[in-house]
Amino acid sequence: MDEKQQPRIDRTISEVNVETVVSGLLSIGDYVLATKYSDADPNDPWFIGTIDLIGLDHKGWFIQFNEMVRRWRNYAKLTKEDGKKLLEELKQYR
Repeated sequence: MDEKQQPRIDRTISEVNVETVVSGLLSIGDYVLATKYSDADPNDPWFIGTIDLIGLDHKGWFIQFNEMVRRWRNYAKLTKEDGKKLLEELKQYR
């Protein structure tokens, strides 16, 4: 790559606003289905809820929910309507 093609990095990762980086993809309060592993096997741990934290660490992007400490790295965004409906239906199993 010549000098013109190389991306320019102006800031260190600690200065980057995480919400700005992922804006348009995920936001705090979005409903998601999160799974522990990327294959989304139904027997693996999973969780449906609203995002409380979006972060970046040495392993990459993650999301967290208030209800737990686990960092989820595999997730699919749900519509607000689907998220609410699924949470309502799952209440009977808690």
